Amino acid sequence: MDRRPKDSWGPWGAGGSRYRGLRFKASLLGALLLFGAASAADVNAVLMNGRLSAPAVYAGTGYHSIGLVNHTAETAMFHVYRLSRGASVDDLMAADAALQAADGEDVITALEQVADEAQALSGASVSGFSDEQLVVDLERGTYAVVATPSDGSAPQWATFRVTEGGDEAVDETQARYAAELSGSSFDMPETVVTGDNLWKLSSTGDQPLVVSFYRLLPGSTADDLLAYLGAGGGQGRQPYDESESFVAVTPGASAIVPLDLEAGDRVALRT
Repeated sequence: MDRRPKDSWGPWGAGGSRYRGLRFKASLLGALLLFGAASAADVNAVLMNGRLSAPAVYAGTGYHSIGLVNHTAETAMFHVYRLSRGASVDDLMAADAALQAADGEDVITALEQVADEAQALSGASVSGFSDEQLVVDLERGTYAVVATPSDGSAPQWATFRVTEGGDEAVDETQARYAAELSGSSFDMPETVVTGDNLWKLSSTGDQPLVVSFYRLLPGSTADDLLAYLGAGGGQGRQPYDESESFVAVTPGASAIVPLDLEAGDRVALRT
């Protein structure tokens, strides 16, 4: 049995002590649609026919929208990075490949290598033949968008360079929910409304963090989830039925992500 949750891809530590989490509830209080059509985005990254494409140059610094467009039948996980000075997309992809293969204690080392190559800005899971739109604070430099299909095929990437001038920036997007994470604490709301909502995940510690959101099956507890993941998955009854997102957050930075949560008890975990 695959121990990676539905609609989520990334490294999972084998040691239960590497996980810290907080249980919260998604309640049927309403829903909020936060993102418009990707065609209205300032920059579009389009996954189609096994390739990811983006414009070579975008003129405009400050907060701008990035459309993540999936023209394939498979769900894909998109991540947006700002490359470090002197780093190349080949360096980033090599570090990302090591991260995908890492387990246990190697996860943190692999995350630190990714952080050396680029700053993780945001990400979203995009269903087949659909799109999402993110708002990112753009600075001058080179950006990479990486799309990882759920069918196990190789990640695809595209880069674009940001220059000054051009389009006018928008105001900073206001997230409905916020979560602050460090090496020893996890601060987030206990109850949230269902539907598509914007979250701001902030890493206040000195290590990169992986954040995952699981929906527990009836009768399951957070301890059951930790024990299941700590054992490497595939042993005993799987205590969750889905996870809506997976995000890597660079130390000292924040990632703004859309999460579409259905009603139920959920556990947010970071490694």
